[in-house]
Amino acid sequence: MVWTFPDVAAAGRAERLLVPVSARQDMAVHDGAVLTWPASARRPRTRGLHSIALDDAVGGDFWAVLFAVVFLLPILPGPDDAPNDAGVSVLAGVGIPDAFTAELRRVAGPGTSALAVLTGTPLPAAETALAALRPRRTSTVFSAAGLRTLRDVFAG
Repeated sequence: MVWTFPDVAAAGRAERLLVPVSARQDMAVHDGAVLTWPASARRPRTRGLHSIALDDAVGGDFWAVLFAVVFLLPILPGPDDAPNDAGVSVLAGVGIPDAFTAELRRVAGPGTSALAVLTGTPLPAAETALAALRPRRTSTVFSAAGLRTLRDVFAG
């Protein structure tokens, strides 16, 4: 699940708002990352979650690959200088459909931020905690096999 925000600082605020929700065990977060994209930057910056306890993390390499495929690969020139979409479909094998990556690319850009989490439970408490920030939610459902593949590849 990814929540996107119309300003660069909101994802960091969102992470802090989810700390008590996670501490109460109203949600189990397996892993997560914060993406910030300053308006003047050519590409986004990412970091792992600092404040939320993680349960069975897949690791930072996963987030680096995901965000690189979503945001950086398209700006690399493809054959004949056409837009480069190579590699996007490869994420479908672990439960990240092309529609999800396309939606992220559409809603996140310079001047925005995003909070991404892998969770195995519905997040009504998280949605309530974040409501004041007015996030846009983009989500996909991972199969058990897809999560195992993520852990095998990225967590070692």
